[in-house]
Amino acid sequence: MSHRIDLLHDHLRTALYVRVPLDEIAAAATEQSHGVGQVRQAVNQMDDVTRQTAALVDEASAASKSLKGQADALAGLVGECRVGQEAEQRETSTQPLPPLAVPLPA
Repeated sequence: MSHRIDLLHDHLRTALYVRVPLDEIAAAATEQSHGVGQVRQAVNQMDDVTRQTAALVDEASAASKSLKGQADALAGLVGECRVGQEAEQRETSTQPLPPLAVPLPA
């Protein structure tokens, strides 16, 4: 009977000896899982920011095209006014046109 008790104690010691590393492995796996969750959350946030940035770039591009169209239209109207004024002055006068008081941007 003593031999069986010694054998049982040996098995118990072996089980305890194996349990400690298994507990450490389980704790490390839990910590790693938490870390992976944090990385996943960070990647999702970066994805959201990237999508928002792309939307802002699209809006800025559309606004830029709209402004260019408006600037071109305004330049055309200013050009028509200048041509109209020059033609009118040529008909009524033979004197050269005076320089503009405010220079137009190039």
